Amino acid sequence: MFTLKARGLAYFGEVTWEIPEGFLAVTGETGAGKSLLAGSLRFALGGDLPTGDPLDATLVVEEISEGVRQILRAHELPDEAPLILRRVWDPERRRGRVFIQDTPATLRLLRKIADSLALFHEQQENLVGDPEKLLSLVDAYAGLEAERRKIREVYEALSRAQRELQTLRERFAEKRLREEVLAHERALFAELPDPEAWKEISRELDRMEHLQELATLLRETGSAMQSGTDALTEALRRLEEAANLDPGLVPARDELARVVDLLEEQKRDLERYADGLEMDEEERVRLQTIGERVRSLMLRYHTDFEGLLAVRERLEKEWEELSGLEARLQEAETRVEKLSGTYDRLAGGLTQAREAVLPEISRKIQAHLKKLRLPRARVVLIREEAPPGPFGKDRIHLLFHAHGDALMDASRASGGERARLSLALLAVFSGELAVPLVVLDEIDAAVGGDTAHAVGEMLRDLGAHHSVVAITHWPQVAARARTHHRVVKEEGKPVRMRLQVLSGEDRVVEIARMLGDPEDPAVLQVARELLGKGEVRAG
Repeated sequence: MFTLKARGLAYFGEVTWEIPEGFLAVTGETGAGKSLLAGSLRFALGGDLPTGDPLDATLVVEEISEGVRQILRAHELPDEAPLILRRVWDPERRRGRVFIQDTPATLRLLRKIADSLALFHEQQENLVGDPEKLLSLVDAYAGLEAERRKIREVYEALSRAQRELQTLRERFAEKRLREEVLAHERALFAELPDPEAWKEISRELDRMEHLQELATLLRETGSAMQSGTDALTEALRRLEEAANLDPGLVPARDELARVVDLLEEQKRDLERYADGLEMDEEERVRLQTIGERVRSLMLRYHTDFEGLLAVRERLEKEWEELSGLEARLQEAETRVEKLSGTYDRLAGGLTQAREAVLPEISRKIQAHLKKLRLPRARVVLIREEAPPGPFGKDRIHLLFHAHGDALMDASRASGGERARLSLALLAVFSGELAVPLVVLDEIDAAVGGDTAHAVGEMLRDLGAHHSVVAITHWPQVAARARTHHRVVKEEGKPVRMRLQVLSGEDRVVEIARMLGDPEDPAVLQVARELLGKGEVRAG
């Protein structure tokens, strides 16, 4: 069950269209807007805009197939029924919006979902000349879905393995040159100190940089301390003389003596420190060499010492990878060879299974074409060799001739012949079509009235598996429908259209109108007979 709600549709304004299961015929006078109705449905599923007017179309799908659920889950959208697809077009801004399950989405995603929901007239006509679509239908007919999934998995794994092998081969071709470059770079890092050693070296280098200034300061400090020591020594001598005269000054003398001793001891410590500033020339050169090498690497690689450690780790890792590249290359070649063998085996099995069912499918298509008034038509489905792909090495072509003469590509057939071929294909593959909705906009326009009965029967049979919407001008087709809707053009200005659900006598009158005269009792009787032959449940 599908429900389309469209606002802004030209001539209709606002319309709600319920599409039930089974075969639904849509009729109405020429120019009543039947194709606009189908166009709004196509628009809701990502197709072209039926007119240039603003349009807001929402399609509600009561049941969600597992394929659609997987798409919704992959895009983190709710997968609970019903499925709600909405598309809005604003012509003034020349922009549109898409909503899936009331969540903003892309037009591309809408079309992806639509491929699993509906098949339109233009698409199904392309069945005639679409080798890829024909291949999938043949496989579904032959029950090869599991084999298709398996070979696709192997093909994808093989493609990944081939890409990896190509990358490894390119790297192996450059291996010697890269090893030379790496050997040079690794040599630059060979004497890079560890982090703790670099900290100590950095401190020594900083001290060396200020060594002259430090020596000058220490000399000046020593001179000042010497002057102070001399003055305090003279003061101590005088205080000792005073203490000899007054024993009460002995404590002061002793305290000053301690100060003089402390000052002399500190002076000796500074002298020893100054003596230690004289670094061994060989050690000084070594530290400077290390410092210059490290700073040069920092400039070369535009990083600090921590970054140099990371660069060295990367170089070592790449060197290790290059060392094991030949073994990896051999493993990749073995993997590709094994996957290729599996792929060829699966592809060969698919080819045999396909060739086994092609004659049967061809006979069934011919049988349906006979019902469609092409009794001498010849149809042959042939398998051709194709480049390896996700579903094997086969391509399916449909060869056809309406009068049994030399076969030609079916895409070169006339419009009426292609329409009948499309209907025959739909009839044969009705159980294999993965979409629940088929929309046919005047597919019977290119066939004659004597063929319309057969078209109606085929569409009725197709309705056993799908919701089939057929916009038709043929009463023979409409009479076979399970449900009948009519587009009515209302009198007045502006012109307005509305959708009418027909049942009972109203449907008899519409069939009679399509036959030529809804007021002629004889025509009305023919309409009733047509509806009776269709064994229709009106409504």
